[in-house]
Amino acid sequence: RVFHESHLDALIILDYEGFAPAYEKVLSETDFPVIFLNHKIAHQSIFVDDVAGMSELTAHLIAQGQNV
Repeated sequence: RVFHESHLDALIILDYEGFAPAYEKVLSETDFPVIFLNHKIAHQSIFVDDVAGMSELTAHLIAQGQNV
């Protein structure tokens, strides 16, 4: 209810370490858009694959003729 009344469009959680499990439970039961960055949970999360990203970046730079 608080999120809907505060004129927020979504909530992005950057630091999961200090996030209370009770909040995660409440947020998972609502239709309010919540995104967790770099933390794998069952719903609405984005996890950056650093190894794959660096591999793609290196391949791109080599294709452009860069010495890496």
